[in-house]
Amino acid sequence: MHCGTPSLKVIGAGLSRTGTLSLKTALDILVGPCYHGTIPTLEKHQDCLFWNKCLKDGHLDEEGYATVLGGYKAVVDFPCVLWYKELIARNPDAKVILTIRDPLKWRQSCLNSVGKYLDVTETWPCTWFHSLLGLDLPRDAIIKLPGLNMWETIRCGEDSSADYFNTHVDEVKKHVPADNLLVFEVQQGWE
Repeated sequence: MHCGTPSLKVIGAGLSRTGTLSLKTALDILVGPCYHGTIPTLEKHQDCLFWNKCLKDGHLDEEGYATVLGGYKAVVDFPCVLWYKELIARNPDAKVILTIRDPLKWRQSCLNSVGKYLDVTETWPCTWFHSLLGLDLPRDAIIKLPGLNMWETIRCGEDSSADYFNTHVDEVKKHVPADNLLVFEVQQGWE
């Protein structure tokens, strides 16, 4: 379906559970196809092989990058957010959107959604089943995010979650020039 060298117009730097699916829907309409974490987990399971390789190698694989993201005009959510800096370097004209929300509501949303998924999939036979089908990406990547440790901080409590969230927001704001960054809370709506 998608092919060619990616030429992204928008790169999402917001963490999961900050309105990234709503943003994906808007970007699909406004700029064209948007790659979101639901794509490798629900639609294109073969993409999990690429993302697993990237996680193991610690960087985006050049050949797989063109295959997986070719034809997309925007990326948001996990797993792309892990490499927002590399994506910006490869697409310097792309605008960056940082989706945010109250850090404690973000933590609760994570626990009530992805957290429930992790509770089930971290136990046998789900671990075996995911591995057998090659669907390790969602579970393993969420648990073992290199250099991120998001789930560890979420599970440690409110203070560590808020610190993690705010540190990520500050890092994005420091890395992306202000004239190329939109900080957006989805509750603001869009017109």
